[in-house]
Amino acid sequence: MQPVDMSTAKEISFWARGDGKVYRVMLFAQSKGMTPMIRTFQSTTEWKEHTIPLAAFGTEGKDVVMLIIAAGPATGAFELFVDGVKLR
Repeated sequence: MQPVDMSTAKEISFWARGDGKVYRVMLFAQSKGMTPMIRTFQSTTEWKEHTIPLAAFGTEGKDVVMLIIAAGPATGAFELFVDGVKLR
């Protein structure tokens, strides 16, 4: 995969609703050796906007390879809906 320069963005924003469990946003950058930089968020049963500054991931965003919104860290069944993902 080729890295993408997201350094003009200051934050990742998205709407989510789910089962009330904790979920992860994982950012992978080439300069970090493809080790994910992880931030968590708590889902709610109602739609809620979540905003995470790129600086919270410890990167300027110049060489992003992948962004994942994932279940976990708890194992088992889950229900999460995501909409309106934006880089601002």
